[in-house]
Amino acid sequence: MKKICSIFTVFVIVFTVFNHNVSGQTKAKPKNSSTLSKRQKNTKFVIESGGENKDGNPLSKIFVSAGNKKIFIMDVLGNAEKSSIQKNNFKDMENKEIPKNALSACSSWWAGSGDYLHILPSKKGVKVFHGWRSEQQEGTGYHWKMIKKIAL
Repeated sequence: MKKICSIFTVFVIVFTVFNHNVSGQTKAKPKNSSTLSKRQKNTKFVIESGGENKDGNPLSKIFVSAGNKKIFIMDVLGNAEKSSIQKNNFKDMENKEIPKNALSACSSWWAGSGDYLHILPSKKGVKVFHGWRSEQQEGTGYHWKMIKKIAL
């Protein structure tokens, strides 16, 4: 009986670890679009040119458009682009560790490193996640971290 309890405990721990990553993202199935509010459905990234930094490298300004709000998120090096999020076409998102229920995503790559962002729905609005990757990094992954909560 103790052996069965121990095996069950190990199973629960392993299941929990593999279903949640360090940053708080949940590997979830896409939410049924009818469960999302209209504001959540219309939440997306807006990218504007930020000119150049002092070294002459291109900058992009990343905003989130949510309802009638336009919220500045961050500046990134390079010419950022929105990522295509289409139903049943999640291969690129899976490769970048972006959950299937992401509402919008964008990325920028410049001089050997890149910034990646995506938006996930939350109970009271949305959460914005930032990740990064470098040609020089040890190991793999995108180092995802939630950087902003937006109430809708």
